[in-house]
Amino acid sequence: MSDDNGSCEYVLDPDDPETWGGKKGQRCYIDEELLNGDGVWTCPHDPKEGEDLCIFHQPVKEKDDKNVVEDFIDVLEETINQDSYSLERQLQFIGGQFGEFDLSEHLPEVVAEDAEIVLSYATVKGALNWSETVFEVSGMRMRGTKCIGDSIFRSVDFGGEADFGGVEFGGKADFGGADFGGEAGFYRADFSAEADFGGADFGGEADFGRVEFGGEADFGGADFGEKARFRRAEFGGGANFRMADFGGDIDFGGAEFSREAHFVVAEFGGEAGFGGVKFGGVASFTSAEFGREVDFYNAEFDGETNFDGVDFKKGVRFSKTTFDEGPDFSSFESLADSQFGNADLTDADFTGVTLHNADFEKALLSRATLFGADFRGAKLAGTVIGDVRIDQDTQFLGHPDDDNSSSPHTYSAIRSKPRCVYDPKHEEDHEAADVDKAKSVYRALEELAGKAARPRLQSQCFVRRQDLQKDDYKRVMLAKTEGPESEKESTEKKEGTGNGEGNIESEDENPSFEERLIAGVRYIRAKVARITLLYGESPWRIIGISSVFIFTVGVVYPIFGWLQPREESNPITWTRILDGEPILLLESLYFSALTFTTLGMGDYEPVGGGGQALVTFNTAFGAILIALLVFVFGRRAAK
Repeated sequence: MSDDNGSCEYVLDPDDPETWGGKKGQRCYIDEELLNGDGVWTCPHDPKEGEDLCIFHQPVKEKDDKNVVEDFIDVLEETINQDSYSLERQLQFIGGQFGEFDLSEHLPEVVAEDAEIVLSYATVKGALNWSETVFEVSGMRMRGTKCIGDSIFRSVDFGGEADFGGVEFGGKADFGGADFGGEAGFYRADFSAEADFGGADFGGEADFGRVEFGGEADFGGADFGEKARFRRAEFGGGANFRMADFGGDIDFGGAEFSREAHFVVAEFGGEAGFGGVKFGGVASFTSAEFGREVDFYNAEFDGETNFDGVDFKKGVRFSKTTFDEGPDFSSFESLADSQFGNADLTDADFTGVTLHNADFEKALLSRATLFGADFRGAKLAGTVIGDVRIDQDTQFLGHPDDDNSSSPHTYSAIRSKPRCVYDPKHEEDHEAADVDKAKSVYRALEELAGKAARPRLQSQCFVRRQDLQKDDYKRVMLAKTEGPESEKESTEKKEGTGNGEGNIESEDENPSFEERLIAGVRYIRAKVARITLLYGESPWRIIGISSVFIFTVGVVYPIFGWLQPREESNPITWTRILDGEPILLLESLYFSALTFTTLGMGDYEPVGGGGQALVTFNTAFGAILIALLVFVFGRRAAK
């Protein structure tokens, strides 16, 4: 009924929206290969007798829907034995007008493997039903088509590419169980009512970018064999991806879920991108399995979240993510290497979660529950942790690979020197080393430990922070003092030019002799404070030093004969001690202890100037150490 030189007067001009039902300024997506030399598309079908337009382009009210379907089927059947060019032309129904478009009982299979059926910018005013139809064609193009009624494609087999880009589905769209053998394109499609893709099989890439789902969107059990894109899609109703299988990468970047979104038991074989997604309702990923990287960067969870039973094979990225309701991560055994930088994790629950090497820089963990969480190796610079809840099992310091007992009542724990990840001594040549960040983290943990009755953690953080300050003094003290620089070099440093190193502060890179001298004095003072009393954190060091000092002085007295009992005229010497009077050594130690404590019983007296000097030194040093001991005990009691 048609040939390549059809005389239907319908012409589609991409530059004239009136010819294809578009609006001014809108773009017509017609492949140039379909246009003739004048840049327009002409209909290949013959008009009805006495008419200017073919049956496909006549207004719907002027024709019978059954006749249109019969003629459509006739055209498809006629194409089987046509040459390729004629075949392609006859399968073009661009801009067609259809009422009820039902092929479900008339055409179970269409075989035209080298051609495409083109229904772009057509209008279907009645119900469209192509259920269980098999299209053995290279492609089905319906870009820009308007389907005003329900559109039923249930169990349709699209053998090749299926292009539904920009299609307007006014009624229910049912693609349940459909088989897309090639690429499936729904870019900018508009589903005003329910969209059902449950159990659909996408053999090629699936593109739902910028699609608007006005009603429920059901992809439950759908199989996405290759990459799937839902970038900037809008889900006005609920979104169901339960038990969906994403074999390739999936991209939901910038999508909006106004209501609930369910990914329960879904499988993600490739990378899963949810960057910038807005979840307006419940977001459930219960028992979902992720095979590769997962990205929730800058996502917004305005409703309840559920990650129970989720399996993240690798770290997940929650950087800059916000949660309106505190997320519960307590079901995870490990979220090691995950990224939470700048995220709002207020009221989050990380109970018992291993967070080795996770990034929490500048994250908000206000009121978060961290009972039993392991943050060893985690980056916490700028993190708000002042009011989090921790217990004795919460770990912040140490190397993730260190499996030693965390109990403080072991020798290894007493001797251990756990550090935060920014500490230059955390491990050799690690990229995260940053003295300023280490100090801030130690300060924050010190305050947190004080509120949570963790004196050991508080003491460790204080000592590490003082050690870093001591090392700073040492660095300045040992820095090389350079000679005066030229005016040009000075200008380059101030302006950040020259060698490209930027502004260099002289106090850090080129200290003066005075700066080095002051730093040296401070270093020595800090070094002594660490050795003697561990910056005020260890009374046992003072007790130990005092004991050694008392014993040493008690041994020195007999060497020079600087001590004698008031009832005797002979001083205590080592000769007398070794000749059978060992009790004299105990007397010397006794006197040393009494003098150290400034008690002095008056039953001994120093001999000569040397003895008097040693007694004076003994008394003075003892008073100092006792005062320090009282200070340390008071400091620890205050904690």
